[in-house]
Amino acid sequence: MKMGRGVTLTLMLGIGVAAGITADRAVQAQNPPPAYYINETKVNDPEAIKPYLEAVRGIVEQYGGRYIVRGGKAETLEGSAINGNIIVIAFKSLVDAQKWYRSPEYQAIVGFRHKAATSRNFIVEGLPN
Repeated sequence: MKMGRGVTLTLMLGIGVAAGITADRAVQAQNPPPAYYINETKVNDPEAIKPYLEAVRGIVEQYGGRYIVRGGKAETLEGSAINGNIIVIAFKSLVDAQKWYRSPEYQAIVGFRHKAATSRNFIVEGLPN
């Protein structure tokens, strides 16, 4: 059966689009979106949190994390007022952020924060690179 030029061109274009989508998905699988650990902490006992503060930065860096926000000025624009300091740590992927949070090193110190502060914590996947 003989196909016309238009049909052949349409088929070739469709195959190209499908190949492009497949290649894009392969690249996304190799480069997962970044993830962010977001923490709001109100310290109730400054002395009791010191062991946590002394150790946490090194553990974050050990697992490939990078501080983006560590306290600083914050302004509530809508909703409930911020209750403490905001911390944002960037990781290469959701899996990396989870590995850090669940690591034996971090779990060994997180109890100091639990006893000395009130906090809310989230890990959020970012947009694809």
